[in-house]
Amino acid sequence: MPINLDNVVTPSKFKISAGAGTANYYGDLMAKNGIFTQTSYSLSIGTFYSFTNKLAARLDVGMQKLQGADSKKGGAHKDRNLSFKSNVFDFAISGEYTIFDLDKFSLSPYISAGVGVMLFNPYALDVSGYKQYL
Repeated sequence: MPINLDNVVTPSKFKISAGAGTANYYGDLMAKNGIFTQTSYSLSIGTFYSFTNKLAARLDVGMQKLQGADSKKGGAHKDRNLSFKSNVFDFAISGEYTIFDLDKFSLSPYISAGVGVMLFNPYALDVSGYKQYL
């Protein structure tokens, strides 16, 4: 019995992406020139599915670590000694409509709309070394 492969997802319709980078906090704990002095990691993974040459959906998940401390290099007020750390998780789902057919054009503007959620729970260590959630 022959197998019908007409409706099987081809590799060109389904794509997986991954990324790594940096995350930086820039707020009242950081001196104006200290933005990149307390850098942490940022990781992401995503999927992309093309329904047609112009219409697609994507799902992205990310994780970052943000931190800021007066006492570290780049801190705003060493004598104040405030700090925080937080893991940040994000999730987004969106649709994309490409204006020009990418099979015919090398570049195309696109329209994207979707929803996302971000979760974080910052904490600081107290004088005894215990986590205190902010």
